Amino acid sequence: MLRKPLIFLVLTLLGCQEAILHDLDESRANSILLMLEKNDIAGNKIRSGASWEIKVSAGSRAPALELLEHYRLN
Repeated sequence: MLRKPLIFLVLTLLGCQEAILHDLDESRANSILLMLEKNDIAGNKIRSGASWEIKVSAGSRAPALELLEHYRLN
């Protein structure tokens, strides 16, 4: 019974994420995720072909981009 609503919730939450960086090697993606986590922004590292991308929730996009600019990681 609970399985269908849970699957729907997970798919809905994943759909609300936006890529903020792409074409990263895994080491750089890990470093960026660490920086985001230290600043209380949840992110995900997603495989995209031979490279990686970083996604954050739509509501965290602006603060995440500001941090990338601040640390000159964009």
